[in-house]
Amino acid sequence: MNMISIDNLEVNQRAVVERLSKSRRSRKKPSQKLNKQIDEMLDLAIELMKPIGVYEIFSINDLPDKPYFEHALKVGLAICTIGENLPNQTKEFMQNGSLVKGVILDAIGSVAADTVADYINEHIKSDAESLKLVPSMRYSPGYCDTPLRDQTLIFNKLEIRLNQSINVKLTSQYMMNPDRKSTRLNS
Repeated sequence: MNMISIDNLEVNQRAVVERLSKSRRSRKKPSQKLNKQIDEMLDLAIELMKPIGVYEIFSINDLPDKPYFEHALKVGLAICTIGENLPNQTKEFMQNGSLVKGVILDAIGSVAADTVADYINEHIKSDAESLKLVPSMRYSPGYCDTPLRDQTLIFNKLEIRLNQSINVKLTSQYMMNPDRKSTRLNS
């Protein structure tokens, strides 16, 4: 099993602005004031995040028969997170009435979680290519008609490492904890 900690995760400001614009009615460019607030929250986010992931590439023979594994010889399973500090700070901002800061920090966390997933996926792809395999696109339970309950497969396969190193758990309702800023993927 591979564990990767990312020391200098770069969060794309443009992606944060795009995520924020999806929640705003206006599609106008953000104001100078909003850009300044985003910059401030990016600095805070860097202090709060602990981006880390674990992954392993499994033989298809070690996995249950699933339609989305149909053409695979091997499957890379991963779980990654930015940790719980950023989501906790977001919640605190929201509860204390600092809604703008909370919304911005939440958007940064979402972009960061996706960035960590992309980073881990690049490692899986590199490992797959070194095995002379052609990697597929990454996908996660809940996407592409993959049942959300199939997260249990990923968690069961990676469970020992998860509990010891990155502290991500799956609830009985198939929610990851820390919530919303953790990602699971198949590649």
